[in-house]
Amino acid sequence: MADINDLSVLQTSIPLVLVNPKTGEDYLNDDEKPMTIHLHGIQSKLGTTASKEIRSGDRADKKISEAEQEKRFIDLFARLTDKFENLQLDGKPLKATHKTASELYKGSPWIYGQVFEFIGMTSNHLGNLQSD
Repeated sequence: MADINDLSVLQTSIPLVLVNPKTGEDYLNDDEKPMTIHLHGIQSKLGTTASKEIRSGDRADKKISEAEQEKRFIDLFARLTDKFENLQLDGKPLKATHKTASELYKGSPWIYGQVFEFIGMTSNHLGNLQSD
């Protein structure tokens, strides 16, 4: 039985299988394997720490531009990226580093959108909880 206070599942990364924006089907690499990004949730310790670090120094009266907000989201998403599985660019596998993830999210708005939606859904990270 799951305990409501045991949210350790929030600390594990969860796979996001990328969806081809044109077909709505899993986005496959050259080997016909689904391209997947493993992400930590915004509610994880990593997520809350990263969010605080990104916002540090902000003043309550400071307005943040859309460009700055997008830059911050990309930084946050890159920090929450645990690993890439079957992701490739120009036929070569991608390694999940902060730099690579940032460049991927900045240069591929369709991936950025899927990551944005996925990270924000707490239920994606609670799906492993079982109830009896």
